[in-house]
Amino acid sequence: VACGLASLRPQAVRQLLLIEPVLPAAASEGDVRDTLGTLVGYALTPPRHSPMADLDTAAERPRRALPGVAPGFARRLAERASRREGSELLWRWDPQLQTRTSLNQQSGPLHRSAYLRLLAGLTVPISTIQGRDSGFNRPEDLAALAAALPAAERVLLAGGHNLVVEQPQTTTAAVLGAIVGRGQRGGPAAEG
Repeated sequence: VACGLASLRPQAVRQLLLIEPVLPAAASEGDVRDTLGTLVGYALTPPRHSPMADLDTAAERPRRALPGVAPGFARRLAERASRREGSELLWRWDPQLQTRTSLNQQSGPLHRSAYLRLLAGLTVPISTIQGRDSGFNRPEDLAALAAALPAAERVLLAGGHNLVVEQPQTTTAAVLGAIVGRGQRGGPAAEG
């Protein structure tokens, strides 16, 4: 959304900061009926969260995915991000986000090559912050992103896709550095 806005209304965007950006899937050359069938299937039977027994179980889930998260912080996350629905404890976030397939199908014209062309055409200063251990971008994804944004300032942090949760202080420092640094330099920075 932010990249689209920066492309359509560059005068409204002073600079763009992308934290752990994920590239959309490549355009499918398969039968459009298969794609539509999958999309209709998701619409008719939307994904649902698996119920959790209690708050301790909910707090353990982020710790399994992000081992560096402190137990107390994981519990606070679970308290904020879950809700009781009858006798079940469920996550509050949209279960549709569990399915990368549905997200790719909803992107419409923003398949990988169209998105990379959109990025390459951006005229605003751009910084990217990415996790060294992210499982969301493969090396070829990172190379495609770098090729589309050759003037972007890049910051690589220890951590995975959820940098804000895994490395909150480091991520905050990188965000502030990108904002303050670009403001002082007045334009695209050298590779960082």
